[in-house]
Amino acid sequence: MIFLAGILSCAHGLSRNARSLVDFEGTALDVQESPKEFMDRVVLWGGRIIETRALEDHTDVLVLQQPLGWDGRPLASDEYFGRFIIRSPHLLDPAVFKDGLMVSIVGTLMDAEVSNVGEREYMYPVIEPKEVKVWKPKQDVTPMFHFGFGFGSRF
Repeated sequence: MIFLAGILSCAHGLSRNARSLVDFEGTALDVQESPKEFMDRVVLWGGRIIETRALEDHTDVLVLQQPLGWDGRPLASDEYFGRFIIRSPHLLDPAVFKDGLMVSIVGTLMDAEVSNVGEREYMYPVIEPKEVKVWKPKQDVTPMFHFGFGFGSRF
């Protein structure tokens, strides 16, 4: 049983230490309703990268929040919980934080800012990252060959 627990903890994309800091399990939509109420809370969120902006003094990664699986990986789903911004004082390289890839983050809710989605104003919760994981696209794990069982016969 201990061995299985070890395998499961290694399979998670974010460290146990980072995950232990999480003190808010709501969504970006929850934060939009009253942002000041949630400032300085630590979240574990994830989703699909929409855009990465490497600016002069920080990097913004815009994310469409999606539900997370048991391993902290965002699920490929039609369900979403709003948008948020990962804001880092360090360069988060757009070649790594590519549009369309999945990302998970443990971070602190630092701010909320209004920007546009198309022509509409949108309130983005802003998260300062403690730990971030960009997930490689899942590979199709369907076997490329077939194992047959039983005996053949001719009549």
